[in-house]
Amino acid sequence: MLVAGYGEQGQKMLAEGDRVREGIDLIRLAATARASILRPDVSADPHWQSHPLLPETKGEIAVPIKLGKEDAQTQITALNSFIEHGFDGLVLTAIDPVATRATTAKALAKGIPVVSITHDLGEDYQTSLLYTIERDMGFLLGRQAGEWATGTFVQASP
Repeated sequence: MLVAGYGEQGQKMLAEGDRVREGIDLIRLAATARASILRPDVSADPHWQSHPLLPETKGEIAVPIKLGKEDAQTQITALNSFIEHGFDGLVLTAIDPVATRATTAKALAKGIPVVSITHDLGEDYQTSLLYTIERDMGFLLGRQAGEWATGTFVQASP
């Protein structure tokens, strides 16, 4: 079930209670494999399913969200894949800012802008830096989670 959506389409999907559709799709495949799946061209992918609110989709990435220890190497592998596929830009919160530098330098050398959130990678390793106030970000995420839970779960009568 979709629990967060952004932009006009994401808000429509949330309002409609969007869910992963039946069958095998990239989201289920990624969840089952416990690995990110990138399809820069979905036109020939037998697992990709179009969505009526997103008819112009050309490529898709499915990233399973896992609880537990964060893994810098997995993040670096994903970033390298994005670079190899010629993504227009990278936005990241580095799990290990020092470990990601070689990868972000490679992106910059290929003309791919890199925006780092919260961690300063250094002038030679990022196009720009965006700091967040973690208390405010946590508050907003908590409020959104509370609104979702209130709208999703029905309270039992006493």
